[in-house]
Amino acid sequence: IKMSSKELIENACSDDPCKLSKYLDRLKESANNNSQAKKSDVSEIFEGFTRGQSEVLWSGMLPLIENRFNLILPKKNSTKETKENTENIEQNEINKTNETTETSESNEAKPIQNEQEIKLWLLKSIELARSFITNFKHAPPQSLCSIVKFLHGVVIKSDESDISQFSDAIIKLCEKWWILGLPSRCDIISMTFSHILAESFEPSARVSSVKRVLGLSDCLEFFDLDA
Repeated sequence: IKMSSKELIENACSDDPCKLSKYLDRLKESANNNSQAKKSDVSEIFEGFTRGQSEVLWSGMLPLIENRFNLILPKKNSTKETKENTENIEQNEINKTNETTETSESNEAKPIQNEQEIKLWLLKSIELARSFITNFKHAPPQSLCSIVKFLHGVVIKSDESDISQFSDAIIKLCEKWWILGLPSRCDIISMTFSHILAESFEPSARVSSVKRVLGLSDCLEFFDLDA
């Protein structure tokens, strides 16, 4: 387990986003080939994690998760930035026609060479966090709390079309965080509950969707229903 813990940290925090997926695939294959293995994937590793290892893992993944989400999500200018850009264009419209054309071409969004690998790494990282809080025997480190808050913010600030492949995994992570009563859970429940509640009203909703709503019903006391 100690060696697996070290390998997990190294692959999860690697600059190469492909390493984590390859490592998890090897781990799962190894568990499937071991007839005595009671658990698959990383659950057993997380059960043996120390507080120090958990801090190393999530403090290393925090900047990677933030940077990689910022890399793949569309950039949105603030109102102030948009206003300043508009004023600059109006002031220099005549004299900068050619320059504007060149700038537009040079600033054209460049495709991310390994975008699919980054998206897969992000999805695996979210699933990894959920497995961690389910199996880790101690309180999660502050760095993981920051990650969960960041992911909840991604759901709030982003268009659903931009994060459709991540939103369900993020909501499930936040839902588990709330159910386990982990620190700062009130900070990640607003969008989580709204998302699950809306899902339960879908024509294709199952009984399990309604049960998920009931499982979070105690969060209603934190909502200002009179606002």
